[in-house]
Amino acid sequence: SAAIGNNVTVANITINNTGDYAQIFLVAKDIAVVPTVVLNESSFTLAQGRQGSVQVNVTPPTIAGVYIMSIKFTANNSTGGATVSPQVNYSNGTFVARGDGPFLYLQIDYTNSTVVRGETYYINVKVTNFGNESADNAWVYFNVPSDWTAVNDSLGTVGPNSTVTWSNVTISVPAATTTGSKAILAHPGFLNYKHNQTSNASTSTVVTAASTTTTTTTSSGGGGGAGGGGGGGSGGLSEAQKETLFGTPKVYDLVSGKDKSFPFVVGNPYAGSEMHNVSVEVEGLLSQYLRVEPNFIKQIPKDGSYPTEVIITAPAYFSEGKHTLTFTIKSTVIKGVVRTKSTETTQVVLRVHEISTEDAEGLLSSAEGLVKKLKDAGLYFADVENLGRQMEVFLTDGEYKSVQELNQQIETLVENAFIAKEKIPEIDERIKLARQQGARVLESTRLINIAKAAFQRGDFNSAVERLKEAELTYLIETKGYFNIIYFVKSNLRTLIFGSIAGIFASIFAFLYGEYAIINYELNKRGREEAVLLGLMKAVQKECFEEKKMSMSEYSEAMLQYEKKLTGVVQRIVELESTKSNILKFGRDEARLKHESGRLMEMIKNTQKRYIEKGDLETRIYEDKMKSFTGRLGEVEEKLALIEAQKELKKRGGTFKVLFKKGAAGKK
Repeated sequence: SAAIGNNVTVANITINNTGDYAQIFLVAKDIAVVPTVVLNESSFTLAQGRQGSVQVNVTPPTIAGVYIMSIKFTANNSTGGATVSPQVNYSNGTFVARGDGPFLYLQIDYTNSTVVRGETYYINVKVTNFGNESADNAWVYFNVPSDWTAVNDSLGTVGPNSTVTWSNVTISVPAATTTGSKAILAHPGFLNYKHNQTSNASTSTVVTAASTTTTTTTSSGGGGGAGGGGGGGSGGLSEAQKETLFGTPKVYDLVSGKDKSFPFVVGNPYAGSEMHNVSVEVEGLLSQYLRVEPNFIKQIPKDGSYPTEVIITAPAYFSEGKHTLTFTIKSTVIKGVVRTKSTETTQVVLRVHEISTEDAEGLLSSAEGLVKKLKDAGLYFADVENLGRQMEVFLTDGEYKSVQELNQQIETLVENAFIAKEKIPEIDERIKLARQQGARVLESTRLINIAKAAFQRGDFNSAVERLKEAELTYLIETKGYFNIIYFVKSNLRTLIFGSIAGIFASIFAFLYGEYAIINYELNKRGREEAVLLGLMKAVQKECFEEKKMSMSEYSEAMLQYEKKLTGVVQRIVELESTKSNILKFGRDEARLKHESGRLMEMIKNTQKRYIEKGDLETRIYEDKMKSFTGRLGEVEEKLALIEAQKELKKRGGTFKVLFKKGAAGKK
């Protein structure tokens, strides 16, 4: 098939030269073929025993429909020998040209070539949707002789793109109908279809009058049936014969929502007889969702069988469990001229599961691995092993849901076994520690002991539950409890080292802070010194160069600046002394000595400037010397005090020794 307007390759035809001579083959489409056909070869020569291939390309007609295709092959002997036979041959087929939408193509698969008046006519047709859209509410209408009852078979929705469905119909032939050839026409349709979206098919059957003795036997088990004329099938079937007729297992296992069919084999148990017009029906719970394909078999030869398939049209409807289905096989058993009607039934148990047999076996294998895991860990495993044995029994009985449930129990037990194994020592240690600290943990102790007992007897689920309760109770019993003595004893070394580290950290922080403050003060005094020196230069410039200031004003200004500068310099000296000795023991004495030395240097420099250089006025010189010597006196006084304290300490020790000796002499 192909859509209108699309070129398509419909076939690659192989030609074999099986003759004794080389042949020239001419290839052409038959003159009656409507579609445009393009062949990649129109003629070629094949040597003896060789083969060639012809590709057939078709351009569909512009009108949708079914077209007969025929390619003609003509052979001519290239050596002039005997004429080839056959000289002409054809390759025939059917081509469907379709437009947009559905296109239902109907083929008659099987029908009775003859039917006896008063019996049943069977027809089986195949419907294929070659279109690109679904055919909704599809049906097949069977046009039969006027005195027969016409049949309209519903197909439902037929999907697109070569989706196939079947229509199996039985039509009752009136006993009073006329004999002879009767035409049967089958044509499909669907909702809102057009005439060029379907194809019809016709057949015929010969209606005959009954001319042989027919005995009908109906049985539904191994018991006896009605007697009757000879031939296979008279009387009830034996158990062995029934096993042949229903050549299929009595139990089927399906997975819900997954498996969509299972096989059903019909065998011929009637010795020396043929089975004709065999129909297969199924009844039982949800049987409306079951379909047997094919449900009609024209003939089963002597000792033969025919496979059918039971298709589940709605597998999701089958809930888990066992469903009993009754299969009924009706047939006409013919032995010679004797016809016997036979009806046999059997029951098949359909077991529907949530998982497949393979999955259930995998769960059993997994459970065995978990038991081994417990054994290897040295844990109690008897209860889990018993659950594994129960799984084996349920697996054999087809109770896959129970297999799942037991496997879940085993997984939970094993998981909790290892959780309890890890948690018991951990929680037990915490409770012991709390008891050592003086806490009352009576309930926690009771619960942990219960958990240990459950763990030892293999009740791992209870063990984990008690452990959770013990952990929660422990938190409640120890909430807010703190034993300071136990804490100090338990952490004495840590506390000592921590205290030492804290002291050193405090000292470092103090020294670092003092060092930072000194640096800040030095920078500040340095900037102040620079400002004062700048002001002094400005005064000198105004007095001596620019003549803007009198000598008296100059002297007064310089005196003020020198006083200020002297104070700043003294503070700088003091800060530098402190900074230089910040990390030394006995740093007060060292600082004062350092400051004393610096003051002596500044006194010498002042005297040098006044006496040798003469760049200081007498009043300024006197003020600076007074300031420096005053500060030097304070420093020397502090140093003398420190020396006196040292001496007193030494003498104090000597006085104590002398006092002890004197007291001993008096005794």
